[in-house]
Amino acid sequence: MEDIHELVDRSRRGDRDAFRSLVDAHLDVVFRLARRLSGNDADADDLSQEAFFRAWRAIGAFRGDSSFKTWICRIVMNLHATRHATDARRPTESGPDAALAEGSEPSGHAVAVARELSQRVRLAVDALPEKQRAALSLAVYEGMSVHEIAEVLGSRPETVKVNLWLARKRLREVFGQELGESTT
Repeated sequence: MEDIHELVDRSRRGDRDAFRSLVDAHLDVVFRLARRLSGNDADADDLSQEAFFRAWRAIGAFRGDSSFKTWICRIVMNLHATRHATDARRPTESGPDAALAEGSEPSGHAVAVARELSQRVRLAVDALPEKQRAALSLAVYEGMSVHEIAEVLGSRPETVKVNLWLARKRLREVFGQELGESTT
């Protein structure tokens, strides 16, 4: 695989194959982020496609002050924020966990327990305020540093740290109460 910087430079010169390689290299990250933000695969597909379309149109303006990964994630976040502000959010479930929610039988007790826990965690994360949810998702699921998250979210690293702390605190409270533990 070519160097990302070389692919960006070639893309700036209008090389569609180079941009296609950038898409291939970042599609999983973009889709996972879009999925976490939108809550379903169909909206995540739309959000991902729109993000790459906008990136292609704006690649000439990409200065390289941040990584391409950070830049494309920022585009996803901005698109989601715009859609979220204009549309009522429609949380829908898809995939294997949705089948469980609709009452299908799991293949075994351990699988059922794991899926239930996964669903409860997802619901708890989805209930977090937007900035906390975004910061936590980027940190946990994308492995981004506080500085990368700050770039994606357009905020200061200190703000990201606070949002991460608040998100983790809230999740401890939710799951601590569920287990009958004191949260004080």
